[in-house]
Amino acid sequence: TFIMDSYNFLTPIDEHTTRYFWFQQRNVAPNDAEVSRRFAASVRGAFEEDKAILTAMQRGIDESSTPTINLRSDTSGIRFRRRLTQLIEAEAGLPGN
Repeated sequence: TFIMDSYNFLTPIDEHTTRYFWFQQRNVAPNDAEVSRRFAASVRGAFEEDKAILTAMQRGIDESSTPTINLRSDTSGIRFRRRLTQLIEAEAGLPGN
């Protein structure tokens, strides 16, 4: 049975930049450098496609002159960001907390 696990870690740098770290594990030819190279190239290609879309989305967000429309599926992310903002403001001693 072929198994390949991919792990992804995103680290925000600032409001517009995030570092994206990833690695893979597989149970087929683990010591074969050529197989490793081919798998990495294939996955990197998929991530580069994602990067093109995410970059275009960020540009659209940055240049938007209309308000954001939140969907019901956005609720968890919105709550998280609001709470994180509250914690940051509280730590910084900003008013309103």
